[in-house]
Amino acid sequence: GPIIDHVVYGIALGVVYAAVVPRLSTYRG
Repeated sequence: GPIIDHVVYGIALGVVYAAVVPRLSTYRG
C-alpha cells in the first residue's frame, strides 16, 4: 500500500544519501 511504499522509498533515499554524501565531501576536499 501507499504507506509501505513511502517507507521503502524513504529507506532507499536514506541509503543513497548515506552513500553519496561522503563521496561529495571527498570530491570537494
